[in-house]
Amino acid sequence: MAKNRWGIIIGGILLIVMLMLGSFSIGIYLGRLGTNQEAPRDNAVAPPSIPPQNPLQEKVGEDIQVNNPDLVGRLKFVGKDGIQLTTEQGNKFIVVEEETRVWNWSGETLQLRDLRRYDILAVYGDFIQDDGRQLLANLIIRLPPRQPNNP
Repeated sequence: MAKNRWGIIIGGILLIVMLMLGSFSIGIYLGRLGTNQEAPRDNAVAPPSIPPQNPLQEKVGEDIQVNNPDLVGRLKFVGKDGIQLTTEQGNKFIVVEEETRVWNWSGETLQLRDLRRYDILAVYGDFIQDDGRQLLANLIIRLPPRQPNNP
């Protein structure tokens, strides 16, 4: 009888210690997540708006989302009617008109002749005919060259 009693006491103490460690761990976890902040009040002032992360977005305006291009690829060649890109979906022909704007990633204006083979380009425009293989470009942005990954 005494053996069973000591077993129950030791088991109860272990159970209490495990519950205390678990609640302490949950408290630390929730504290790091930041869920212990005050709830917003009804009369609270809205936080200030976040400025655009990309300075090109201000230059482009609201009609084009700079972070969501219609096509991204490497320049294969520049022709008289447009350019051809190699993309993940295959080769795509981009129709370039007089109204098409060509910019560098920093926002400076470029000419079509400034683009070089293998440049990475982001193109914004409307797909036309031929099952989406041609795009009528409104804006072409030359992206910065990719940097090699650091080990």
